[in-house]
Amino acid sequence: MAVASSAPGAARSREGMHASAAERALAILELLRDSGRGRSISAVGRELHIPKSSAHVLLRTLEDMGYVQRTGRPRGYALGPRAAGLSTACANRLLLPELAHLRMQWLADQTGLAAHLAVMNLNQVEYLHKAESPTSAKFDSYPGKRANLHCTAVGKVLLAFASEHVAQAYFARDTFAHHTEKTITTARALRREIVKVKRQGYAVDDEEEEIGVRCLAIPVFSPSGEVAAALGITGTVEQLQPEAVGPVVSLMKRAAAGILVRSGDDAAAPQRG
Repeated sequence: MAVASSAPGAARSREGMHASAAERALAILELLRDSGRGRSISAVGRELHIPKSSAHVLLRTLEDMGYVQRTGRPRGYALGPRAAGLSTACANRLLLPELAHLRMQWLADQTGLAAHLAVMNLNQVEYLHKAESPTSAKFDSYPGKRANLHCTAVGKVLLAFASEHVAQAYFARDTFAHHTEKTITTARALRREIVKVKRQGYAVDDEEEEIGVRCLAIPVFSPSGEVAAALGITGTVEQLQPEAVGPVVSLMKRAAAGILVRSGDDAAAPQRG
């Protein structure tokens, strides 16, 4: 009795000509992942059962986006740095809460406010971790909760430092959820806000998601210089007065600076004072 192959290549072959462009692009990335020396355009078309012309177009698109790159072999392609960055981002996503806990707790204790760590997930904010102090106001936030990008400080930071492709796709939306009278609800206003966030290095949610609540957020950079997450502070408008923004942002930067340090003496919380 013949046993059907369960290898990814066999599954890709069965899809053949009927696969969508997205499925074909993913199949190409999987094929290159499993290939130590890369593949030529002809080999990609042959192994995935797609026309050579389609393989060429998809590879050029993936190359333009940084997901594949040319090899030294004639017309050869291999995975690019952006594809490698996806696995790094996935690993960081799993490790970030543990790596960030001491720094976030220090920040919450220093400010008396709730600290949050968040990432972008399908054009929304997803909270990964939360730290509170005895004086923190209680908010309905928890790991796994999602929120909109345009009305949260962490969301604005993630949008500001996202790829141009992701940012432009978000700006092209027809509608933006309206939470309060202060919510940004147009792409034009949001673009101006994102430019401001990039310039000053932090974002503010000034009662844009919830009346009476003010938030600040800054980017958390990975060792390679990419933004891995957003670190946010949440308080009431009374707790986060405008004159407190500068000092609190300085404390946030101290906390964020070591979040991705994995071990050793540098992984301890910053010294007070």
